[in-house]
Amino acid sequence: MESPSTAQHWPRVSFAMPVLNAGKLLEDALKTIRGQDYPDVEIVVADGMSSDNTREICRKYNCVVIDNVRVEAEIGVELARQHATGEFVFVMAADNGCPHPQWIKQMIAPFLEDAEVIGVYTRMVPAPSDSSINVYLCELHVDPFTWFVFGNTAHPDHFSRAYPVLADKGSYIIYQFNPKKFPLIAWAQGFGVRKSYERDPATIGDDIVPIIQMIEQGRRLAYVPKAGVYHHHLTGFGNFLKKYRARVLGNLHRRAFGLHNRTRYISTERKLRTYLWIVYGCSMVGPLCHALVWFVRSRKSFWLWHFPACVCLAYITVFEVIRFRLGKLFGRSAT
Repeated sequence: MESPSTAQHWPRVSFAMPVLNAGKLLEDALKTIRGQDYPDVEIVVADGMSSDNTREICRKYNCVVIDNVRVEAEIGVELARQHATGEFVFVMAADNGCPHPQWIKQMIAPFLEDAEVIGVYTRMVPAPSDSSINVYLCELHVDPFTWFVFGNTAHPDHFSRAYPVLADKGSYIIYQFNPKKFPLIAWAQGFGVRKSYERDPATIGDDIVPIIQMIEQGRRLAYVPKAGVYHHHLTGFGNFLKKYRARVLGNLHRRAFGLHNRTRYISTERKLRTYLWIVYGCSMVGPLCHALVWFVRSRKSFWLWHFPACVCLAYITVFEVIRFRLGKLFGRSAT
């Protein structure tokens, strides 16, 4: 994309960031945003009433801070987006970051070149300082369970295996998506949207359904592969177990959480694979074979995390489902 001759030609860009006691992660993220080679950037932080130095960090990086008294991240995203004044809004969390100073310019190119593009997205990339298990999650692009269920539709680098290409502009690609076999694109991790887009209030609380609805409406989404986005999701394997146990519990106990919002969009094949995942993980054979094959092909040791990640997550799932069913049977809930 050719750069405008003067800064005034660049439209204002806003970042919508939900945070809670974000600490050092937030400062690292804000540094990458303020380090952009772009003249007009607004950062709107929806703070879930943090008790640490989050607000001090926000002041240091000239952020607009609003209260998110309901705390939940998805509520915070919408609050921040509504307060944003930019023509384009990018959703990021405190554990995200822009890998290079040209990130904004690369990401807004589809918006500026194609008036029909409503949203843009990129792929997760590991940062040099990331733990090896975080590198594994970034390269897989999702957790092992989601990878097993969604396959090629879970990673944008593999979308060409599942969907026809509508347009390949070199710096970005537009696919012809199918809502009955929707891609796993989240309303997060650097997703950008035109400020004019009106989100269905019923989708607040889920970061996948808004994208599915865009696809149902025939809106264009552009993939910008070279931009990338950091996701400092995990510090180690213990952190993985803690976070994904919490996700399993969330899907079991919160009816407005995760998969429950997407039930009517999940195909029979994907529903079947959610059950087959337990067999895959608990049997150990499949995860071990995949881990070894990927390691041999790439010579990258982070792929070996696939075996313990799959097996432990599968057994955690079985354990928590049994606890949940017993809790309902005897009139109490496990947490």
